[in-house]
Amino acid sequence: MTETIRTPTQAFTTIGEDLVTAALSFWLIGGIVLDGWAHVTRGGVESFFTPWHAAFYSGFLAVAIWTIYLLRKARSGPGVPVGYRLGLSGLVIFAGGGVGDLVWHQLLGIETSIDALISPTHLVLLVGAMLIVTSPIRSSWHRPTPRTSRWSWQAPALIAATLVAVLAQFFFLYASGWGDVAFQTDWRPGEDFGVALGMISLVISTIIFTGLALHILRRWDPPWGSFTLLVGGLGLAMAAVHGFERPADVVAAAAGGLAMDWLAHQLRPDPERPTMIRAFGLLAPVAVWGAFAISLWVGGDLRWPPVLWLGAVLMMGLWGWALAVLMTPAQVPTSS
Repeated sequence: MTETIRTPTQAFTTIGEDLVTAALSFWLIGGIVLDGWAHVTRGGVESFFTPWHAAFYSGFLAVAIWTIYLLRKARSGPGVPVGYRLGLSGLVIFAGGGVGDLVWHQLLGIETSIDALISPTHLVLLVGAMLIVTSPIRSSWHRPTPRTSRWSWQAPALIAATLVAVLAQFFFLYASGWGDVAFQTDWRPGEDFGVALGMISLVISTIIFTGLALHILRRWDPPWGSFTLLVGGLGLAMAAVHGFERPADVVAAAAGGLAMDWLAHQLRPDPERPTMIRAFGLLAPVAVWGAFAISLWVGGDLRWPPVLWLGAVLMMGLWGWALAVLMTPAQVPTSS
């Protein structure tokens, strides 16, 4: 793979600075997860001014101050650091969304259920947070480091990718593969709603973690533990939102992520080896959901018959394969 080339007209942050951005982004996303936990486990939250809102708005303030510091530091150099221009836009969008959210709640009340996840002002916050959290990914992507590099060099991007997965899945909390629907609803022929919702949940979660894993593989050979962090962190966050009702789900998610690490080590997927990337896309979701189904079976919560749960696991593999095909298309022939 051709190495990236540093653009001389742009500044680069250091790896340590990107790590700080990722850590402060963790504060922001952790606060959002904490707010979700309060809504799920404590019933309706009837005020905008809560400790849970304070947790993620203080995280936003911290990452905003840090980003502004980086911008001021770069003022005497060649401009905004690579990867942080969209992050700066995210700060403005998130701040505007926060003000809009306060006004919205004062006029229309507090959302307490699925309406909180699709509220227009909350979606503005989602867009802003995504732009902020992805700054270390963009910065690391363009930094002129080799495809195969040490853990510390890739850590900011890998942490940020995990936070992106958590944030994306959080806003699909009603359709999470790690929820209480997939593989766990009673089924009889003709009563398909629970299974259909479970399948939709599996598809959404598969697109999130497989898409991010394939994106990482386009740029890096991720070291051992990269996908354990990604999928294990995603499972941990979803379990936290529900008050850790089923801790085994976290173990199953980490086991699925570890299996993805093993697959990446064995297949060595690379944009110059598209067949291996597609094989990884096929097998990674099978490993993750296979581990989850086994965990449910051990705990006595696997209620789908084999024809359903085995078919669901294999179908998620096909979704992963389709994503990999889209991300590694065949070259367009040049005209003579």
